[in-house]
Amino acid sequence: MTSVLVVEDNIENMELIICLLKMKDYNFEVAMDGERAMELANTYNFDLIILDL
Repeated sequence: MTSVLVVEDNIENMELIICLLKMKDYNFEVAMDGERAMELANTYNFDLIILDL
């Protein structure tokens, strides 16, 4: 199963992305900031990381 890290600080955008990932039955983790994203990325082996710049 595909695992995704979602890095998003905007709640509305995060909720939309989570809804889409749930529809496709993906495993995912969410980070609200870069520090938490790095912790998760160093802990888990994600297939995809979604973030904005």
